[in-house]
Amino acid sequence: APLESVPAGETVTKIKVNLVFPDRLQEVAQHTDGVGLLRIEHMIAKSGIHPAKLVRENRAEDYIKILIDGIKPIADAYKPKPIWVRTLDARSDEFRNLQGGQDEPKEDNPMLGWHGIRRSLDEPEILKAEFEAVKRLHAEGLTNVHVMLPFVISVDELRRAREIAEEVGLPSEVLIGIMIETPAAALTIEEFCKEGVDFVSFGSNDLTMLTLGTDRNNTKIANLFSEMHPAVLRQLKHVIDITKNYNIESSICGEAGSNPEMAKILVKAG
Repeated sequence: APLESVPAGETVTKIKVNLVFPDRLQEVAQHTDGVGLLRIEHMIAKSGIHPAKLVRENRAEDYIKILIDGIKPIADAYKPKPIWVRTLDARSDEFRNLQGGQDEPKEDNPMLGWHGIRRSLDEPEILKAEFEAVKRLHAEGLTNVHVMLPFVISVDELRRAREIAEEVGLPSEVLIGIMIETPAAALTIEEFCKEGVDFVSFGSNDLTMLTLGTDRNNTKIANLFSEMHPAVLRQLKHVIDITKNYNIESSICGEAGSNPEMAKILVKAG
């Protein structure tokens, strides 16, 4: 049946949103079960200054304030429903037009380059500021704010991020989850579960790109890009099976989640 004709009822599957801009916030918050992906990149773009520049100039406090101002209204509107804030995942070409962006490295393929958790661990002061912002939001009673690490490929990255979180004094009730965007993360998911990851979320766009070796921005091969490829589906099902065994919540925040066929497959897989 067309979606309009189905009365909105309770679903076992939680329906969350990906938020970039907090438009129509009250209305959206009322009808959804939380924020499955809150991107901080737009908050930074709006500020006009690269976080690496702020940190280099001992202005981490400014970065913390940008994040708190951006996350707080969303966390407020959703309380007590969970908000999963993704740590910085800006590719080196995306922020070049910001103040300080001219210092970004030139990379042949930024999508496969220095971004996500790998960059955060190389520039821990940026990650510390992000954890500090979440810590302060918790201190203000916004205990529904949690953290998601992007572009993870090894348990060691999760471990090191947790050490930094402890250093900052991030409260233990802050959940730390990971994005499953790489076949490396998908295929070693059991190790992450044993390490005690709190939740996982599929970044199906990158997972598809990396599994099929297709650049999703290249129109020449756009017809090859399909989340329904058996190799992608097999990884999704593998991760869902293992996380279910460990009683760890799994979700999706890639575009594939809005495909009705994929939704059926994912719900059926659990």
